[in-house]
Amino acid sequence: MSNFEEDNISRLKFIGKIKKGDKVNIKDMYVQPNNILTKINRSFVNVDNRNNTLSFILDTIKKSFEELLTHLEKSKESKDNLFDYNIATNIVSDLENSKVGLVNLKDTYNDDLMFCCKIDTIIQDIDARLDEIKLKYTFIKNKSPAIPIKTPHTTPQLEPSVSTELPSSLSSVDSYTSSLSNPPKINKKN
Repeated sequence: MSNFEEDNISRLKFIGKIKKGDKVNIKDMYVQPNNILTKINRSFVNVDNRNNTLSFILDTIKKSFEELLTHLEKSKESKDNLFDYNIATNIVSDLENSKVGLVNLKDTYNDDLMFCCKIDTIIQDIDARLDEIKLKYTFIKNKSPAIPIKTPHTTPQLEPSVSTELPSSLSSVDSYTSSLSNPPKINKKN
């Protein structure tokens, strides 16, 4: 494995280790806590932002899939090629683990809707591509179990005037639903 591949796999592992509230310093490859000193440092001293983080993630994921496919093809050519087989299964595992760090980044930048949508798209792309690879290369499917990621869902807030209480019995459910479907008539005055 080349130094380039080792570096990219290390970057992929790094993404998986990002915790909630961490901001990534792309230039020096370390995480910073989300506080006022970090904001000043990232804005004026070592200029870094979420767009750099997003580019870093996209580049790392893209190169990881390229490396994965290379090792899968090599392991497919020779059944005795245990090295490429192990590297491929490790990359699949690291891609699965990277989704944890991506969800944590979403939490860090939860005020930026577009950034969160881009992260969701990356996670969906990882899942889709891994599913396709596991169908084509069945030996990978059994080796690396999928890691379930719970993405927090936001629920819309109801207006205060809307009743959110549910009826306690089935008969009251019928009366409740009929009252919703037959609203009271309003007399219009001319």
